[in-house]
Amino acid sequence: MMDHSVFFRFIRVFAVAAGMAFTIAVHMPAAQAAQSAALQKLIEGAKKETTVKGLWSATSFGGSRGLSEFVAGMNKKYGLNIKAEFTPGPNMQGVMAKIASELAAGQPASADVYMGNSQAIHDSIKVNALKPIEWAAVLDRPLPTEPGFDPYAPGNIAVGITSTVVGVLYNSDRVKGDDIPRRLEDVLKPKWKGKIASTPYAAGLREFAMPDMLGREHMVNFTKQLSKQIAGLMRCGEPDRITSGEFLMLVLTCGGDDAVVLQRTGAPIAHTLLEEGTIVHTRYAG
Repeated sequence: MMDHSVFFRFIRVFAVAAGMAFTIAVHMPAAQAAQSAALQKLIEGAKKETTVKGLWSATSFGGSRGLSEFVAGMNKKYGLNIKAEFTPGPNMQGVMAKIASELAAGQPASADVYMGNSQAIHDSIKVNALKPIEWAAVLDRPLPTEPGFDPYAPGNIAVGITSTVVGVLYNSDRVKGDDIPRRLEDVLKPKWKGKIASTPYAAGLREFAMPDMLGREHMVNFTKQLSKQIAGLMRCGEPDRITSGEFLMLVLTCGGDDAVVLQRTGAPIAHTLLEEGTIVHTRYAG
């Protein structure tokens, strides 16, 4: 049985595509309807494969262990015998840039499946890096939808698999009680100057700048102040830099999954949301 504590609680589907002749859905109900002809065709193609290559950060999607567990579940569900081959990679957009570069050079892709954020999916559209899949034809059940959100990426090049919520990651041994930030302005207190970090790609800040959130002017002013507070930059997926005390906070995060996983090991880390609003990031597979 797959240990989903390694991955996000919100996982619905793991789809393998892009360069392979199959797509598989995982984490489905035990009782399911007869497989569609499209899915059966993909399963037959998958039986001819020996490995599936994954490339992402060691702290994203459970890293090597996460890929191995998904592939093991896929093998069991569909009677396959495929081995997982994981390579630690850069951030999500960096991985997509690598895949796009390999495509342009006519080289084999470093990964058979891409799992990452919406920005990278947007980047992939420009270079046709991902193979379109008729997801609705191969999934056991329709994916949940809501107004303004389509779980299928444009052109069916990827499918939404999970969501994370933006906030502030902090060292729970060094930041406690009333010091835990509840609002953006809390991280600007003089006591945090030179002790906190942000990301080089402004995670979360863009969304707060939307007109129906805090607005561009407000966030430009906040970002200018934040730039004077931080001691450095770190990417999402480097929680050890928080637990070690190198930085006491990361403002803002790509989601709180690092804290969920590491808290189970007793690491001094926690994640807090902000009163200004809830920002949700969607992760895709393609």
